[in-house]
Amino acid sequence: MWGYTSKAYLHGLIRSQMLCQQWNDKMLKKVLVLTLICVVLFCIAVPAEAITVREVPNPHLNNKGWVTDMANLLNAETEAQLNQLLSNLEKKTGNEIAVVTVTDTAPSSNPKQFARDLFYRWGLGKRGKTYGVLFLISKDDRK
Repeated sequence: MWGYTSKAYLHGLIRSQMLCQQWNDKMLKKVLVLTLICVVLFCIAVPAEAITVREVPNPHLNNKGWVTDMANLLNAETEAQLNQLLSNLEKKTGNEIAVVTVTDTAPSSNPKQFARDLFYRWGLGKRGKTYGVLFLISKDDRK
């Protein structure tokens, strides 16, 4: 009995180490860059009009991308880099991560509700699993 427990424990340790090695520095850097870009976007202010959830186009349906920049906060190069990064992450991990910028969520009760409605409208994540993330940047809703 003790030998079986030791082998199972060692197998678990080895498997844990292998999984940790798969999450290498390159992937970590990509996630950090994406996080940094999202934080920077929260600090940018560009005036425009409010938009409803129905008016936000799903980029994955239109061009197989993951970024919708309704507030025009991103330049074309940054948007392309984000789309490439998010597509690579989706292929490697199965996680669907979308980035949306809007100027205002005024028709909605609050930005959190707007993001929740948009998340479910787009159907992010795999059916039956919680593998979806939506980053909503609402420029005029900052406090």
